[in-house]
Amino acid sequence: FKYELGDVDVSADGINSAMDSITFRAHATLNRTGTFDAKLDLDPYSTRNLHLQYTIDRMGMSDLGPYAVFFVAHPILDGHTRYVCNTTVVDNKLHSENKILVTDFEFGRKMDIKDAMDLPMRFAVSLLKDKNGDIKLDLPVEGDLDDPEYKVWPVIWQVLKNLVVKAISAPVNMLARAFDVLDR
Repeated sequence: FKYELGDVDVSADGINSAMDSITFRAHATLNRTGTFDAKLDLDPYSTRNLHLQYTIDRMGMSDLGPYAVFFVAHPILDGHTRYVCNTTVVDNKLHSENKILVTDFEFGRKMDIKDAMDLPMRFAVSLLKDKNGDIKLDLPVEGDLDDPEYKVWPVIWQVLKNLVVKAISAPVNMLARAFDVLDR
């Protein structure tokens, strides 16, 4: 497995004590085809306030192929991802919008990998696709970082629950798409 980060550029605005915020920017090329662009605005007087925006665009799904084979015994043959994250923390209150678009995604046939999970991956992917064959996911995350009860695992479970709900509703949506009733 090899992954190449190229054209890496990280910069910051001038930093001085009179600034209300400090802005950092980053850019990189991902495995020669994709891009990573980020902007981070920090409050220089408090770690409780920040704004992070980043986009991963045209990342080849086949770049994740070794992981897919190892964990779910299916090679990734094709597909590209666009992931947009917009995260704000104000007074330690987290609000994050995460949008994922996967186009032209295709798993290969299941391989005989002893320790891989036995999941119907090709079927699951077909359920998540819209009428154009794209997978679109919106994954909001919110929470109070000062709350000792706030933990990341419930957020992850909520995301998984939303995916299951989408998969359960998929057969109805698939029929609607077949008759061109649903416009998603």
